Amino acid sequence: MLGLVLLGNAGYLWLVSNYNLGLLLTTILGGFLVIYPLIYRWIHPLFENPFGAFIRVCLVIGAAAFLFIATLITVSGRNDTVTYKEDAVIILGAGIHGETVSQALAYRLDAALMYHKMNPDALLVVSGGQGPQEQITEAKAMERYLVSRGAAPEKIVREEKATSTFQNFQFSKELLDQRFTTPYKTAYITNSFHVFRAGRIAKNAGIISARFHAQNAILTVIPDYLRECCAIIKFWFCGA
Repeated sequence: MLGLVLLGNAGYLWLVSNYNLGLLLTTILGGFLVIYPLIYRWIHPLFENPFGAFIRVCLVIGAAAFLFIATLITVSGRNDTVTYKEDAVIILGAGIHGETVSQALAYRLDAALMYHKMNPDALLVVSGGQGPQEQITEAKAMERYLVSRGAAPEKIVREEKATSTFQNFQFSKELLDQRFTTPYKTAYITNSFHVFRAGRIAKNAGIISARFHAQNAILTVIPDYLRECCAIIKFWFCGA
């Protein structure tokens, strides 16, 4: 049943969202959970030898590692550190559908609007270039969303080259360095599952920044967590 739920979730998202590793992993996991009970009687004897026992241990360690990282993501993602005295807020881009922001990105922008009400003097840096299946840059779509909901246009700065989280921070920092002649304080906004890794990447890009979390989209929680766990493991080993 869990496998069928995962496959249904992945199937729907394949139709309505941009393709990513999380969707692929959700599909693979769902397919495995559906097929495993059907082939259990044939593969079970394979796990009775020393090599099979080693595979079982690896699977248990992998599951434990996933749970540890998922817990780390969840706890870190709910711990905001903003003071509402920051000079600029960097809103990290996410996929858009044509010219329409995705649900995950809408949550980030809604959080930015909440922050904007508390600190209207801060610049809002919308960061994101144009990727596959996107008709305009993410930054342009983000700006439209914010302005249509009452954000002050003169407070919005577009960064339209970034194609990764590191570049979000790197290119946003370049724009802010040009605007401020004295030391300035920043915060970043992203979905809660992404907060932990984004903070580490910000430091690598030379930004010590406060954080403000946005909600996660319910339908994409499993793909988001699967992809983020893999991304964190890659970050720990490769530093990127």
